[in-house]
Order: sequence, then structure tokens, then C-alpha cells
Amino acid sequence: ELRTPVSIIKGFADSILNDYETLNDSRRKDFLSKIQKNAERLNSLVEELLVLAKLEKPEATIQKEDLDLCALVKNIREDFCLQQKGTAPPINLKFPVNPVTISADPEKLVRVFENLLHNATIHAEGLTKIVVKIEEPVGQNFIICEIEDDGNGVSQEDQTMLFERFYRVDKSRSRNAGGSGLGLSIVKHIVEAHDQSISVRSTPNKGSTFSFTMKKA
Repeated sequence: ELRTPVSIIKGFADSILNDYETLNDSRRKDFLSKIQKNAERLNSLVEELLVLAKLEKPEATIQKEDLDLCALVKNIREDFCLQQKGTAPPINLKFPVNPVTISADPEKLVRVFENLLHNATIHAEGLTKIVVKIEEPVGQNFIICEIEDDGNGVSQEDQTMLFERFYRVDKSRSRNAGGSGLGLSIVKHIVEAHDQSISVRSTPNKGSTFSFTMKKA
């Protein structure tokens, strides 16, 4: 995973150095653009590897606090849409009428939602919308969060591997879109660090739903 962007960066850098005098401005700019794109990809991959390494340490800490989950998700949606610069599909919210207070690490929970939203925009080919649901099962001390898309879905075989690091359903498409193959693995580690669970339901050509629990405050 690290070798691919490094090889691309080295290849285009060598081309610029070796053929600098014969390359016109347009070609040099194109090569530099490819170097920049792969450097950003490499940086993203290294950052996610560092996050995963920290989460896997036995002494990994979760800084829990009481927070309003609905308010948090609203802010996440706003920030995510701004980052996507209008290219993300509509993100609809389905929340209980009253505020939902949970005990969780806000910084890590933001990463969970951002990774799941990013995963949908990269992998759910053909999607037209994303729905984020928050449900409160009666008589239970936990809530259920669901991120649902109406994209192309995932086969049963792929579902069993989705949370494994570096696993991609469509490897060529993920690489072109900048996916590292670590996002869902990080999500799983964060949810389990909260002593909760995450799962996926999907039907080919009918979309996918990622569902995880969080403890009430």
C-alpha cells in the first residue's frame, strides 16, 4: 500500500529531472500534479496507519464524556458537506424528537461517522442519498446508529471482510478515488474500544446499512 504512491512519486520525479529540458510547461505541470496527488494519498495512508496503531495498543484510552449525539451528527454532516464542496449526495437525518445523550469519546466518534460517510461516497456506486438514523430501543441502555445508502450494495462474501484492514470490494476504483482500505477497520476498533459492536447489512443493487451501538449516558 505504501509502495504504490512512493513508486509513482519517484517515477514522475525522475521523469522531470531526466527530461526537464524537453518537457513543455504543460507536461511538467501534469507530472507535478500527479506527484502532489500521490503525496497526499501517502500522507493520508500514514496518518490512518498511525491512528490504527494507537487504537490497537493495550493502553489505548477512550476519553468518554456525556454528549448530545443528535447535535454532534448535525455538525458532522455540515462539515462533511463543506469538505465535499457540493459533490456529496444529500445526507438525510432521522432522529428521535428528544435529545439523545450518550457517553462516548467525541473526537473518535466524529471519526467513526466521517469514515462511514466517506466510505459510502467512495464505494456505494450509484447512490443518490445517505440516511443517518438514531434509534432508542425501549428499555435498553444503548442507542443504535445507522448509516444507510442506496448504492450498489455488497455481496455476502465481501461483507465478511469489510472491516479487515486494506480490504477493498473494488480495488481499482478505491485506489482511483483515494481510498486507503483502512477506514472501516478504524471504525470497528473505535466502536469496540467503547465496548460496543458494529455490523453491516447489504443487498447487491439495493444499498448497504452500517449499524453500531453506543451506550446511553
